[in-house]
Amino acid sequence: MARTFVAASSMYAEITTAPVTANPITVAAFFYPTSITAGNIVASIGDLAATTRVQIGTAATTGAYTATQVGTDAVAVTANGATSNSINVWGHCCGVFASSTSRTVYRNGVSDGTDTVSKALGTPTGVTMGTRYATGTRGFYANGRIAELAIYNVSLTAPEILSLSNGCSPLRVRPDSLVFYAPTWGEQSPEINQKGTSLSLFASPTKSDHPRVYY
Repeated sequence: MARTFVAASSMYAEITTAPVTANPITVAAFFYPTSITAGNIVASIGDLAATTRVQIGTAATTGAYTATQVGTDAVAVTANGATSNSINVWGHCCGVFASSTSRTVYRNGVSDGTDTVSKALGTPTGVTMGTRYATGTRGFYANGRIAELAIYNVSLTAPEILSLSNGCSPLRVRPDSLVFYAPTWGEQSPEINQKGTSLSLFASPTKSDHPRVYY
């Protein structure tokens, strides 16, 4: 089972420790949007005392995937996906934040946009699912289901990301570099992170159907 998040209810999940604190970082998850009229943040690794973060999500209106890195100067640089997405369909979103000058967003295992503007990342201190983790505030809450959130301390390759999008468990893709993994089964609170501290739930995101994954 997955978790359904409703933006109007300010639903999210969070840990206040960061599994990775510098580039390279790969963030991947399945997302089933129920609305794309506004931007959705699927997952964010950041600092509540600063603006710095990396995050994956969707653009408003088109639902195209995005991979954004924000520096301590509060300026964001984004790899914007070129392909629109529809509501009520599972898809796989992945952001590879290789360095301060390289980020790539993948849609269903295929590279869909890149960005090379220089932007240094500060030191993240936590992770959120369903909203941003920065400057003590939330925003761009997700509308939809999120599952299989995985974070790596390396830049995954295109074949590895394709494997994740095809339903291969993150535990079987570069497991030695997997630093955070929440299957998001929706059965327990806190939500289990198989690589460390579990996610606290806020405003009670509900259990929902999970995408097909091979464990």
